[in-house]
Parts: sequence; C-alpha cells; structure tokens
Amino acid sequence: MLQRRLSPGCLPVVFILLSVSLFLNLALLLPPVPSEVASPSPLPHHLGGDPRRVGNIRGHVAVPQLKPSRAFPPPPPPTGQPPQRKTRTREEAEQLYDLMLHKKGTWDGSPIVVPEHKLLLLTVPKNACEEFKRLARRMYGFEDWRQTWDTKGPGRKYELPHDPRKNGLKYLGNFDRSAAVDMLASPDWTLAAFFRDPHERFLSAYLDKHVDTRAVREGEKEALAFPDFINAVGAGLKNRHWLAQCAYVTKQGCGGAKNMAECDGCRIVVESLDFAGRFGALGEDTEALLRMLPGDAWARYGETGWGAGSIFQVAPDKKHATGSEKKWDKYFGGEEGQRAFDKVKQLFAVDFANLPGKTFQHTQS
Repeated sequence: MLQRRLSPGCLPVVFILLSVSLFLNLALLLPPVPSEVASPSPLPHHLGGDPRRVGNIRGHVAVPQLKPSRAFPPPPPPTGQPPQRKTRTREEAEQLYDLMLHKKGTWDGSPIVVPEHKLLLLTVPKNACEEFKRLARRMYGFEDWRQTWDTKGPGRKYELPHDPRKNGLKYLGNFDRSAAVDMLASPDWTLAAFFRDPHERFLSAYLDKHVDTRAVREGEKEALAFPDFINAVGAGLKNRHWLAQCAYVTKQGCGGAKNMAECDGCRIVVESLDFAGRFGALGEDTEALLRMLPGDAWARYGETGWGAGSIFQVAPDKKHATGSEKKWDKYFGGEEGQRAFDKVKQLFAVDFANLPGKTFQHTQS
C-alpha cells in the first residue's frame, strides 16, 4: 500500500503533484483561447455567407471550404440546350424513308443533305425555302451562295438557289435506299423542317403569287378577290406555293387530304423529326438548329454574313415579303373574314391535324 511505503514527510509533495496533474488535464479539455480574429473570406455559395479564419494560440488556421451537401437540390440545367435527336431502329428508318418525299430534280421534293454537318433539311415553299437553300449552299462552300432567284436577273438564268440541277446541293433522293436509311437511322444526323401557320402562309401565297405575280394567275387579267381566290383553290386551282405543307413532308399524296386518317404519313414523318422549327420564330429556331449541329455551324454560317447581322435578323427574302401578319385583320377580320378563316381551315385540315401545335399562331374561332 502507498501509505505504508511513503513516510509522513512525503505526503505534501504527493498532494502538490496530483494537483498539478489535475489542472493540466482540465486545461487540455477546455477550447483554445483565441488571440485574435481574422477578417472574413468568402463562404461557400450554398451556405449564403463567408468562411472565416479563426485564430488560436498557435496562430491563424483556415477552415477548409465545405462542398455542397447532397441534400441540396442539383442546379437547374442551363437554358437554351438543343433538343435531343431521336433514336430510330433501322426498321423504323426504313419505314420513315418509304413515307418521306424524295423526288429527284424537284425544287422542294426531297430533303437537302449537308454531309459535313449531318443535316437533312426539308424545305417548304412560302416557309423561307429560298433562304434555307442559300444557307445550305453557304454550308457547301459555294462562293455565290448569296445569289437569290430573280425573274429578270442572273438568278433566273441559273435558277439559283432553287434548281437542284444547278444549285450544287445533294438531296436525299440522290442517294440509294441503303445510304439514305443509314442517315435516317444514325443518331449523328439531324432531320429538320420549318412549318408556318397555315392561314398566314395561305394569305402570303395569295398576296405574293397571285396578286403580285401575274405568272400564276391562270390567265386572269386581274387578281381575284380573296374570298373568290379561296373558292377557286377549293375548286381545284393549284400551285405549289399554296399546297398543304404536308404535301412536302410525305409522298402519300396529302395535298387533298381532309383528315388525319387520309394523311397518316405526314403525322409519322413530323413526329420523327429531330427538329421542327417555327416560321414565326425563324431567327431563334434557326440558331437553335445550327447550334445542335456538329462543326460550329452557327458561328460559321449563321451568326454573321447576312447583311446587318445573323440569318433572319431581318425579314427573310424581302422580294417575297408580303406583310401577311400585319394584313391579318384586313383579310380575316369581321364576319366576312371569319368565313374566310373557316374556309381556309377546311382547305388545310390536313396541316392542322398533323403539324406541331406550336406552328399555329392564330386561334380565331
């Protein structure tokens, strides 16, 4: 025992040693006394403040920046992301090819093929088709890509940019079935088209190709009034500029279709598009399309070189511009305009049944 080994004279020394040991143990358990506090530095953003460096008896020690906790929701995806291309099996690509329009040698009878940028572009008359052909020729590298079609100028002589025999463009109809199906089945290729509100497109065709262009008046010395023109089209007056848009999407023969069942091919092709642009938002949607293509297509061909700025920054194809949107009330306003609206809707029922709903700008009842 301790009491038996130590003499009475040693007890005070043992007591002092035990007291000192107890004091040191208590000191170690207490938090360090800060000598000073450092100025704040930025906290992690998700904490809404600044991390601080605190001092202790050994000097300043930086608190490591914390990583966002998994409990926090992930940041929202960036805006303006291009749409995802659709995945097709080879069998689906073959069915799509069989439904699509791909006539050789016709102005808008087959999708334009741009191999470098993996683009298949369907063009539709009165839907900025001339401007898109100029864009395609620019992407091909033709120096005269700015050439527009003119009834009296050099464009008329060379039929640029429309005539597939002279514009230098490749079309899906130029490829054999196997090669065309390879493109449609590949996730690297983009199948795209631009659509327009059917009422506005029909009015634009009337003003541009009937009122302003004598060549398509079918022998009439004077232009027909709009209601009479509607009746004439309903009775069989044809022109490629006012054919249904579905007629340029599928070879199923939808020009005279009145309901979805008669033109199921149009619906299938439209639903198979990787990109369906809006004529009412040409600038925005054309930029979105070019940005989703490989090879910096927007920076190289769309952002600059189109007069005052980017493509469609100004009204496309001024010589064909009719201001149909601004003239809406004149032709579709009032009771007579309502009757015209209803008749046009009947004429183009196939487009209303099959084109993307975002295409329709006007909901007049």
